[in-house]
Amino acid sequence: MVISSRQNHRIKHVNRLREEQVDQFVVEGAKEINQALQRFKIEEFYCCPQLFSEESKKIVDSYQDVPRYEVTSYVYQRLAVRGNREGLVAIFSCRQFPLSELKFTTDTPLLVICQELQKPGNLGAIIRTTLAVDADALIVVDQKMSIYNANVIRASLGYLFKVPLAVA
Repeated sequence: MVISSRQNHRIKHVNRLREEQVDQFVVEGAKEINQALQRFKIEEFYCCPQLFSEESKKIVDSYQDVPRYEVTSYVYQRLAVRGNREGLVAIFSCRQFPLSELKFTTDTPLLVICQELQKPGNLGAIIRTTLAVDADALIVVDQKMSIYNANVIRASLGYLFKVPLAVA
């Protein structure tokens, strides 16, 4: 069955997740989904095969056991907020990033610490910078927004899923 209505309860749920990342969050784009798959549990896919990139097709084919919902291009436009044309949106389970999980290979690690960030784009830029300077970890303190915000993921170019991270 193909979902053809933007009023479908599943489509509404995905769009609500963009605003209220409680237990799950939304990732769009093959590159970002591939990176998220390395650290997070995938819950479901929303696919528009007419718009699939080669990478999107590979991802979906590799995860046959993950529930998938096919949508029309009209519905996909509602799901892909950044105008992404790769035909794939995924839902992942959120996880915690406690300080105790950080492991360092040196006695003097290079840490990037940010406090009370309010703009998702700024956190995304800091994530990219953390990787660019080869820092050992990023620590987010007193966050004012969800690290799973779609704009954080977009601004970080998906590197949110690669950087060693702790939230305190």
